[in-house]
Amino acid sequence: MARRCGYCSDRGHNRRTCPSIKSRVAADPDGYLARQEKRREENRAERGPRVCGWCKETGHNKRTCPALRRARAKKRLEIKDWRDRFCAAAEQYGFGLGSLMKIKDPDQIEDSWMRNHVEDQVGRGLTYGFVSGLNGKKLSPKLKTRSQSCVQITFPNGNTVWTSLPEKFSELLSSTASRSKCNYDIAGKVDASSIRWCFDPSWRNGTDVVNTLLGLED
Repeated sequence: MARRCGYCSDRGHNRRTCPSIKSRVAADPDGYLARQEKRREENRAERGPRVCGWCKETGHNKRTCPALRRARAKKRLEIKDWRDRFCAAAEQYGFGLGSLMKIKDPDQIEDSWMRNHVEDQVGRGLTYGFVSGLNGKKLSPKLKTRSQSCVQITFPNGNTVWTSLPEKFSELLSSTASRSKCNYDIAGKVDASSIRWCFDPSWRNGTDVVNTLLGLED
């Protein structure tokens, strides 16, 4: 949609280039509007040229920054590639909504804190459950730098937990995320050939978290 002028409300220009203002200033160069526009120009001159918040160059802002446009395109491809590999791995391992998950054997866990945590979960009946949800926004290359609780598991007693991807996905995870951040292994496979269709088009093409991963929003 074309921009709208803050003075005359017409589309296709802004106040600075408004033909109505220019014609009124030309008709009355000593009038109130002419003095007002002169002050605006002086203030703009004092501020100096605008500086882009992304590349720090002058002459444009983040909205029109060519460097940011290239960065977005590159990041989108990175996100899409990671998610394509995630979907391929999920299909290979039979991982998706409905997959049966079993808690790890506490005796096989070296870290004492994690072992105690798993023993506590076993004591609360959180041994077998099924994948009941996937947080699509957290399923992204960010998992290569930090653990993310992106998998929801529901248990027969009605309790739920959020955890990271199983260790089978270690090639897509950071070293810390792939080491015991998920306390569950896949115990029962599902047909995950259509897992990408559990998510909307923006997830599949990698546009949903581009700004987030570039640090442009919280």
